[in-house]
Amino acid sequence: MNEVLTDSKQNVQANAYNNYVCRQGDDGSVGPVGPVGDTRMHEAISHTCLSSSAEYELALILKELRWITDQLKKEDETGDITRDWKFAAMVVDRLCLIVFTLFTIIATLAVLFSAPHFIVRYRV
Repeated sequence: MNEVLTDSKQNVQANAYNNYVCRQGDDGSVGPVGPVGDTRMHEAISHTCLSSSAEYELALILKELRWITDQLKKEDETGDITRDWKFAAMVVDRLCLIVFTLFTIIATLAVLFSAPHFIVRYRV
């Protein structure tokens, strides 16, 4: 008799937990309830009630880990893009340096050789 009461008490606790954790959404779906305003939980958790609190906690942990890994992937992608742009800027900078140097040397030589008395020739 004591076992029957224990089983019935566990069933009542499980139903109370499911009623607390799971509810029907505005669209008619039934699923776990996340914190209010937390769109990550709403998007990430499937629309099925989980049977135990351990499964629910593991699902929350899994969803948070997925969110963290997604954020790290996005940071890696933006880091890759940033490194590519820095490399492109370095190439353009080097090209501008070469063009400027050549222009300066050629302009200097042109000015020096166009001077009227730069090369003095003695007549004998």
